[in-house]
Amino acid sequence: MKNLGQLIRSASEQLCSVGISEYYLESELIWMEALDIDRAGLYLQLNEYPKLQSIETAEKLLSRRLKREPLAYVIGRKEFYGLVFKVKSGVLIPRQDTETLIEEAIQILQNNHCDMPIVFDVGCGSGIIGISLATQFPRLKVIAIDSDPNACYLTKQNAENLGVSNQLGVIQADLLTAIEGQADLIVANLPYIPSSEIKNLQPEVRIFEHRVALDGGLDGFDLTGKLINQAKGSIKIGGAMLMEIDPKQVSLAEKAIGIAFPTAEFKTKTDLSGFERVAICITPTIL
Repeated sequence: MKNLGQLIRSASEQLCSVGISEYYLESELIWMEALDIDRAGLYLQLNEYPKLQSIETAEKLLSRRLKREPLAYVIGRKEFYGLVFKVKSGVLIPRQDTETLIEEAIQILQNNHCDMPIVFDVGCGSGIIGISLATQFPRLKVIAIDSDPNACYLTKQNAENLGVSNQLGVIQADLLTAIEGQADLIVANLPYIPSSEIKNLQPEVRIFEHRVALDGGLDGFDLTGKLINQAKGSIKIGGAMLMEIDPKQVSLAEKAIGIAFPTAEFKTKTDLSGFERVAICITPTIL
Protein backbone atom coordinates (compact mmCIF):
# COMPACT_ATOMS: atom_id res chain seq x y z
CA MET A 1 0.00 0.00 0.00
CA LYS A 2 1.27 3.46 -0.94
CA ASN A 3 1.34 6.50 1.31
CA LEU A 4 0.05 9.88 0.12
CA GLY A 5 3.44 11.07 -1.11
CA GLN A 6 3.84 7.95 -3.24
CA LEU A 7 0.30 8.26 -4.58
CA ILE A 8 0.94 11.86 -5.61
CA ARG A 9 4.13 10.85 -7.42
CA SER A 10 2.34 7.99 -9.17
CA ALA A 11 -0.43 10.30 -10.37
CA SER A 12 2.08 12.89 -11.54
CA GLU A 13 3.91 10.25 -13.62
CA GLN A 14 0.65 9.28 -15.30
CA LEU A 15 -0.18 12.91 -16.04
CA CYS A 16 3.30 13.47 -17.46
CA SER A 17 2.90 10.43 -19.74
CA VAL A 18 -0.05 12.03 -21.56
CA GLY A 19 1.74 15.34 -22.11
CA ILE A 20 0.47 17.47 -19.23
CA SER A 21 3.23 19.95 -18.45
CA GLU A 22 2.40 20.86 -14.83
CA TYR A 23 1.96 17.22 -13.90
CA TYR A 24 3.15 17.37 -10.28
CA LEU A 25 1.16 20.50 -9.43
CA GLU A 26 -1.97 19.01 -10.97
CA SER A 27 -1.42 15.75 -9.10
CA GLU A 28 -1.30 17.71 -5.84
CA LEU A 29 -4.47 19.61 -6.72
CA ILE A 30 -6.32 16.38 -7.53
CA TRP A 31 -5.34 14.88 -4.19
CA MET A 32 -6.21 18.10 -2.35
CA GLU A 33 -9.68 17.85 -3.88
CA ALA A 34 -10.04 14.16 -3.07
CA LEU A 35 -9.00 14.70 0.57
CA ASP A 36 -10.75 18.10 0.90
CA ILE A 37 -7.61 19.74 2.32
CA ASP A 38 -5.36 22.67 1.40
CA ARG A 39 -1.71 22.42 0.35
CA ALA A 40 -0.42 22.79 3.91
CA GLY A 41 -2.64 19.91 5.00
CA LEU A 42 -1.45 17.87 2.04
CA TYR A 43 2.20 18.26 3.03
CA LEU A 44 1.43 17.32 6.63
CA GLN A 45 -0.10 14.04 5.48
CA LEU A 46 2.51 12.91 2.92
CA ASN A 47 3.56 9.92 5.05
CA GLU A 48 0.01 8.88 5.91
CA TYR A 49 -2.17 6.31 4.12
CA PRO A 50 -5.42 7.75 2.70
CA LYS A 51 -8.71 5.96 3.22
CA LEU A 52 -10.02 3.79 0.40
CA GLN A 53 -12.86 6.22 -0.31
CA SER A 54 -10.39 9.10 -0.85
CA ILE A 55 -8.24 6.91 -3.11
CA GLU A 56 -11.27 6.01 -5.22
CA THR A 57 -12.25 9.68 -5.48
CA ALA A 58 -8.73 10.64 -6.56
CA GLU A 59 -8.67 7.86 -9.14
CA LYS A 60 -11.93 9.08 -10.69
CA LEU A 61 -10.62 12.65 -10.89
CA LEU A 62 -7.30 11.46 -12.31
CA SER A 63 -9.06 9.34 -14.93
CA ARG A 64 -10.93 12.39 -16.20
CA ARG A 65 -7.76 14.47 -16.36
CA LEU A 66 -5.87 11.73 -18.20
CA LYS A 67 -8.52 12.05 -20.93
CA ARG A 68 -7.39 15.71 -21.15
CA GLU A 69 -10.51 17.13 -19.55
CA PRO A 70 -9.40 20.52 -18.16
CA LEU A 71 -8.37 20.40 -14.51
CA ALA A 72 -10.72 23.30 -13.72
CA TYR A 73 -13.69 21.19 -14.83
CA VAL A 74 -12.35 18.13 -13.01
CA ILE A 75 -12.08 19.88 -9.64
CA GLY A 76 -14.85 22.40 -10.33
CA ARG A 77 -12.99 25.62 -9.62
CA LYS A 78 -10.32 27.99 -10.92
CA GLU A 79 -8.32 30.70 -9.18
CA PHE A 80 -8.40 34.08 -10.90
CA TYR A 81 -7.10 37.42 -9.68
CA GLY A 82 -6.65 36.06 -6.17
CA LEU A 83 -10.22 34.73 -5.99
CA VAL A 84 -11.55 31.19 -6.38
CA PHE A 85 -14.36 30.85 -8.91
CA LYS A 86 -16.64 27.90 -9.43
CA VAL A 87 -16.49 26.65 -13.01
CA LYS A 88 -18.28 23.93 -14.93
CA SER A 89 -18.41 22.38 -18.37
CA GLY A 90 -19.97 24.62 -20.99
CA VAL A 91 -18.67 27.87 -19.51
CA LEU A 92 -15.28 29.28 -20.51
CA ILE A 93 -12.45 28.63 -18.04
CA PRO A 94 -10.83 31.85 -16.74
CA ARG A 95 -7.44 32.68 -18.27
CA GLN A 96 -4.60 34.72 -16.86
CA ASP A 97 -4.64 36.97 -19.95
CA THR A 98 -7.93 38.43 -18.73
CA GLU A 99 -6.21 39.83 -15.63
CA THR A 100 -4.74 42.47 -17.98
CA LEU A 101 -8.28 43.71 -18.62
CA ILE A 102 -9.03 43.73 -14.88
CA GLU A 103 -5.97 45.86 -14.10
CA GLU A 104 -6.83 48.38 -16.81
CA ALA A 105 -10.46 48.51 -15.63
CA ILE A 106 -9.35 49.22 -12.06
CA GLN A 107 -7.15 52.06 -13.28
CA ILE A 108 -9.99 53.59 -15.27
CA LEU A 109 -12.46 53.32 -12.39
CA GLN A 110 -9.97 54.89 -9.99
CA ASN A 111 -9.52 57.81 -12.37
CA ASN A 112 -13.27 58.14 -12.95
CA HIS A 113 -13.99 59.53 -9.44
CA CYS A 114 -17.65 58.46 -9.73
CA ASP A 115 -19.18 57.73 -6.32
CA MET A 116 -21.27 54.76 -7.53
CA PRO A 117 -19.96 53.64 -10.92
CA ILE A 118 -21.90 51.29 -13.15
CA VAL A 119 -20.21 48.52 -15.15
CA PHE A 120 -21.71 46.36 -17.89
CA ASP A 121 -19.89 42.99 -18.00
CA VAL A 122 -20.84 41.65 -21.43
CA GLY A 123 -20.41 37.93 -22.04
CA CYS A 124 -19.81 37.42 -18.33
CA GLY A 125 -19.23 33.64 -18.40
CA SER A 126 -18.51 32.63 -14.81
CA GLY A 127 -18.53 36.30 -13.76
CA ILE A 128 -14.80 36.71 -13.25
CA ILE A 129 -14.48 40.28 -14.55
CA GLY A 130 -17.49 41.90 -12.91
CA ILE A 131 -17.02 40.05 -9.63
CA SER A 132 -13.30 40.84 -9.45
CA LEU A 133 -14.08 44.53 -9.95
CA ALA A 134 -16.89 44.44 -7.39
CA THR A 135 -14.49 43.11 -4.75
CA GLN A 136 -12.20 46.09 -5.42
CA PHE A 137 -14.94 48.76 -5.37
CA PRO A 138 -17.62 48.22 -2.69
CA ARG A 139 -19.91 50.90 -4.19
CA LEU A 140 -19.65 49.54 -7.73
CA LYS A 141 -22.79 48.24 -9.45
CA VAL A 142 -22.29 45.52 -12.08
CA ILE A 143 -24.77 44.38 -14.69
CA ALA A 144 -23.50 40.98 -15.84
CA ILE A 145 -24.84 39.84 -19.22
CA ASP A 146 -24.63 36.52 -21.05
CA SER A 147 -26.75 34.75 -23.64
CA ASP A 148 -26.15 31.38 -21.92
CA PRO A 149 -28.47 30.64 -18.96
CA ASN A 150 -25.82 28.33 -17.45
CA ALA A 151 -23.31 31.18 -17.43
CA CYS A 152 -25.84 33.50 -15.80
CA TYR A 153 -26.57 30.96 -13.08
CA LEU A 154 -22.87 30.35 -12.47
CA THR A 155 -22.20 34.09 -12.21
CA LYS A 156 -24.92 34.39 -9.57
CA GLN A 157 -23.40 31.50 -7.62
CA ASN A 158 -19.90 32.99 -7.74
CA ALA A 159 -21.15 36.43 -6.72
CA GLU A 160 -22.88 34.89 -3.72
CA ASN A 161 -19.87 32.75 -2.78
CA LEU A 162 -17.54 35.75 -2.96
CA GLY A 163 -19.82 38.09 -1.04
CA VAL A 164 -20.76 40.61 -3.77
CA SER A 165 -24.23 39.43 -4.81
CA ASN A 166 -25.69 42.74 -3.59
CA GLN A 167 -23.55 44.54 -6.19
CA LEU A 168 -24.42 42.31 -9.13
CA GLY A 169 -27.44 42.08 -11.38
CA VAL A 170 -27.45 39.26 -13.94
CA ILE A 171 -29.33 39.43 -17.24
CA GLN A 172 -29.65 36.75 -19.91
CA ALA A 173 -29.42 38.62 -23.20
CA ASP A 174 -27.61 38.88 -26.51
CA LEU A 175 -24.89 41.47 -25.85
CA LEU A 176 -26.54 44.85 -25.08
CA THR A 177 -29.87 44.21 -26.82
CA ALA A 178 -31.88 44.06 -23.57
CA ILE A 179 -29.96 46.74 -21.67
CA GLU A 180 -31.30 50.20 -20.92
CA GLY A 181 -29.34 53.09 -19.47
CA GLN A 182 -25.65 53.85 -19.63
CA ALA A 183 -22.51 52.55 -17.97
CA ASP A 184 -19.38 54.28 -16.78
CA LEU A 185 -17.47 51.28 -18.09
CA ILE A 186 -18.24 48.39 -20.43
CA VAL A 187 -16.00 45.33 -20.16
CA ALA A 188 -16.11 42.29 -22.41
CA ASN A 189 -14.26 39.06 -23.05
CA LEU A 190 -16.19 37.72 -26.00
CA PRO A 191 -15.23 34.75 -28.21
CA TYR A 192 -12.38 35.92 -30.45
CA ILE A 193 -10.76 32.82 -31.94
CA PRO A 194 -11.23 32.61 -35.74
CA SER A 195 -13.33 29.58 -36.73
CA SER A 196 -10.50 28.11 -38.81
CA GLU A 197 -8.15 28.05 -35.81
CA ILE A 198 -10.39 26.04 -33.47
CA LYS A 199 -9.06 22.74 -34.84
CA ASN A 200 -5.50 23.71 -33.83
CA LEU A 201 -6.28 24.27 -30.15
CA GLN A 202 -5.12 21.94 -27.37
CA PRO A 203 -7.44 18.97 -26.69
CA GLU A 204 -8.50 20.47 -23.34
CA VAL A 205 -9.89 23.47 -25.21
CA ARG A 206 -10.93 21.95 -28.54
CA ILE A 207 -12.78 18.96 -27.10
CA PHE A 208 -14.05 20.05 -23.71
CA GLU A 209 -14.67 23.80 -23.77
CA HIS A 210 -17.91 25.01 -25.33
CA ARG A 211 -17.26 26.07 -28.94
CA VAL A 212 -19.76 28.92 -28.65
CA ALA A 213 -17.56 30.44 -25.94
CA LEU A 214 -14.49 30.29 -28.21
CA ASP A 215 -15.53 30.78 -31.85
CA GLY A 216 -15.47 34.41 -32.96
CA GLY A 217 -16.42 33.74 -36.57
CA LEU A 218 -14.40 34.10 -39.77
CA ASP A 219 -11.91 36.67 -38.45
CA GLY A 220 -12.66 36.17 -34.75
CA PHE A 221 -14.19 39.62 -34.53
CA ASP A 222 -17.90 38.94 -35.12
CA LEU A 223 -19.24 39.48 -31.60
CA THR A 224 -16.75 42.17 -30.61
CA GLY A 225 -17.67 44.14 -33.72
CA LYS A 226 -21.38 43.82 -32.89
CA LEU A 227 -20.77 44.98 -29.33
CA ILE A 228 -18.89 48.08 -30.45
CA ASN A 229 -21.77 49.03 -32.73
CA GLN A 230 -24.39 48.35 -30.04
CA ALA A 231 -22.44 50.32 -27.43
CA LYS A 232 -23.23 53.65 -29.11
CA GLY A 233 -25.40 55.46 -26.56
CA SER A 234 -24.63 52.96 -23.80
CA ILE A 235 -21.51 54.67 -22.43
CA LYS A 236 -21.68 57.78 -20.28
CA ILE A 237 -19.79 60.92 -21.25
CA GLY A 238 -16.19 60.33 -20.26
CA GLY A 239 -16.81 56.61 -19.91
CA ALA A 240 -14.86 53.76 -21.46
CA MET A 241 -15.09 50.32 -23.03
CA LEU A 242 -12.50 47.54 -22.64
CA MET A 243 -12.49 44.41 -24.79
CA GLU A 244 -10.16 41.43 -24.69
CA ILE A 245 -9.06 40.60 -28.24
CA ASP A 246 -6.60 38.58 -30.26
CA PRO A 247 -3.50 40.70 -30.95
CA LYS A 248 -4.13 40.24 -34.69
CA GLN A 249 -7.47 42.08 -34.30
CA VAL A 250 -6.08 45.45 -33.16
CA SER A 251 -6.61 47.12 -36.53
CA LEU A 252 -10.16 45.75 -36.74
CA ALA A 253 -10.93 47.12 -33.27
CA GLU A 254 -9.43 50.51 -34.05
CA LYS A 255 -11.45 50.82 -37.25
CA ALA A 256 -14.73 49.73 -35.63
CA ILE A 257 -14.28 52.07 -32.67
CA GLY A 258 -13.35 54.93 -35.03
CA ILE A 259 -16.64 54.48 -36.89
CA ALA A 260 -18.86 54.02 -33.82
CA PHE A 261 -17.07 56.58 -31.62
CA PRO A 262 -15.34 59.06 -33.96
CA THR A 263 -14.28 61.40 -31.14
CA ALA A 264 -13.06 58.68 -28.78
CA GLU A 265 -9.47 57.82 -27.95
CA PHE A 266 -8.32 54.35 -28.98
CA LYS A 267 -5.42 52.53 -27.34
CA THR A 268 -4.37 49.03 -26.35
CA LYS A 269 -2.94 47.29 -23.29
CA THR A 270 -0.36 44.51 -23.54
CA ASP A 271 -0.52 41.30 -21.55
CA LEU A 272 2.33 39.71 -19.58
CA SER A 273 3.72 38.20 -22.78
CA GLY A 274 3.88 41.59 -24.48
CA PHE A 275 0.92 41.01 -26.83
CA GLU A 276 -1.73 43.69 -27.38
CA ARG A 277 -4.54 41.98 -25.50
CA VAL A 278 -7.07 44.69 -24.58
CA ALA A 279 -8.68 47.20 -26.93
CA ILE A 280 -9.63 50.41 -25.13
CA CYS A 281 -12.16 53.06 -26.14
CA ILE A 282 -12.14 56.25 -24.00
CA THR A 283 -14.99 58.64 -24.76
CA PRO A 284 -14.43 62.40 -24.39
CA THR A 285 -15.62 64.18 -21.26
CA ILE A 286 -17.35 66.82 -23.38
CA LEU A 287 -19.39 66.00 -26.48
